[in-house]
Amino acid sequence: MLGDKIGSIQSTTAIKTLPAEDSRPVFEVSAQGAGKLADADVQIMATYSANVLADGSLYGECPNAGVVMAQDGIGTFRASGAGAFTADGGSTFRGVVYFQSAATIISWT
Repeated sequence: MLGDKIGSIQSTTAIKTLPAEDSRPVFEVSAQGAGKLADADVQIMATYSANVLADGSLYGECPNAGVVMAQDGIGTFRASGAGAFTADGGSTFRGVVYFQSAATIISWT
């Protein structure tokens, strides 16, 4: 179970710049999308910030500003992760997500 992929979500994003920290850019990203988590269809909405670090890598954080909706209920999530810019001008992140919900599909044991 540990490390197993539990789903996949595709989203569109809108990005705006925030005040720089130590002369390095900070971005606010709003995402909206749909996909599957634990074989259930879900929709998500989230807003997170991404900071460019001194080495050019990224640190992203969604401080309890994520919503996941499934047929049997709604939940929230928080996340953090490390990232990097991609050759096509995008970015990629790897990290951890913590869900909170009373919905069956979102409350794994």
